[in-house]
This record gives sequence, C-alpha cells and structure tokens, in this order.
Amino acid sequence: DHANGRARRLAEGIAAKARLAWPAEANEVFPILPKAAIARLKAAGAMFYSWPAENLEVSPDEEVLRLVTSWATTDAAVDEFLALL
Repeated sequence: DHANGRARRLAEGIAAKARLAWPAEANEVFPILPKAAIARLKAAGAMFYSWPAENLEVSPDEEVLRLVTSWATTDAAVDEFLALL
C-alpha cells in the first residue's frame, strides 16, 4: 500500500536522525523530535499533530508527534521533511 510504504520510508529516515516512540506499522509515524527541529518543520509548513508522551521517556526539549501519510504523500515530500530534521 502506498501510504504504508511512505510511512515506512519516513520512519526509517527519522530513525537515522532521531527516535521513534513506536515502530511504524501502518500509515502513522510517532517520532520523538527536538523542539528545535519541530520549529523548523512548522516554519517550512509541515503539518503534524502533537501526541501525548505518556509512559515515554521524553526530555523537556523534545516532543512526540503523530505523522500521517496517505495515497497523496510523495517521495519528494518525505525527502523534504527528512531534510529539515
């Protein structure tokens, strides 16, 4: 499935630079990112959701996000997101 494949690709790229709260098993990815990276992503227009960090080890300068891919997510969009990390 296209969306799941883009999520796996996104998760692999994030895991090379940051942490994942859980493995990507479908079209959702839950990275734990530094707030500085989150600010860069927001400034570039990336869309994502904050996610509760319950039962996760997250420092005060990090946040858990929920990323969702779809049939419309392109490799270029994934690459652009990863480059901002």
